Amino acid sequence: MIDAQTVNDLVFQYEKHGWKLERVLLTSDLFIKLDLAEKYGSAVVHLSKIDAVWFSRPNGDKTSWEIRRLASSPFALVRFVPVGASTSECEAILQSAETEIANSLAARPTEH
Repeated sequence: MIDAQTVNDLVFQYEKHGWKLERVLLTSDLFIKLDLAEKYGSAVVHLSKIDAVWFSRPNGDKTSWEIRRLASSPFALVRFVPVGASTSECEAILQSAETEIANSLAARPTEH
C-alpha cells in the first residue's frame, strides 16, 4: 500500500512540471491511513472506490487533467477539458477517466 511520503513525492514531482493538485480520491482504508485532508490546501479530498490524484494545468484552449493511480504500479490517464466547458461537462469528462481506472483495477485486482 502507498504511504504519505510517496504521495508527497508524487505531488512535488507534478508541481515541479506546472501541474496543480486538484483532487485526492481515496478508499476508506487509505483515507484513514494517510490522513491527507489537511495536507494539500485547496485540493478536495473525496472518499472513492479508487486511490488516485487529479492534477490540472492550462494547455492552450483547454485544460489538461491527469488522473494518477496511487498504487505500486503507476497508471495515469489524461483528459482535455475545453476552456469554457460547463461544470457538468467537465465532471462527465473526468468521471469517464475515473471509471476507466476503476475498470482497469477490476481486471487486475492483485495490483491494488
